[in-house]
Amino acid sequence: EHVGRQGTFPNGIDVVTVADYWTLSARRPAYLVVAPQLAALGGGTYRLDLINHLVDRKLAHQDVQIRILAGQALAKLAAGASGDVAVHLNGTVLPRLLAKALVSEGA
Repeated sequence: EHVGRQGTFPNGIDVVTVADYWTLSARRPAYLVVAPQLAALGGGTYRLDLINHLVDRKLAHQDVQIRILAGQALAKLAAGASGDVAVHLNGTVLPRLLAKALVSEGA
């Protein structure tokens, strides 16, 4: 209701249409189908936020299946990304992932 009445969410109606109860009810399609669809809305309005969420929260999740899906989703979100997203991936995301990998290895 907030999306329709207030109009403060970019592409809000499209987001609610793409990410409804049924499309998000199955984990694999939510990560590998719905997330890329959301990332493509409005010229990539949500792409960086989705990438950051996967990197910050899901790649280190306690459930191994979530970690695998997060990696696969991250690859889908990075594929075909604009120059700004590529800069973010190379300049911010990759150094964060490297730092996490080095900490987990005890290096």
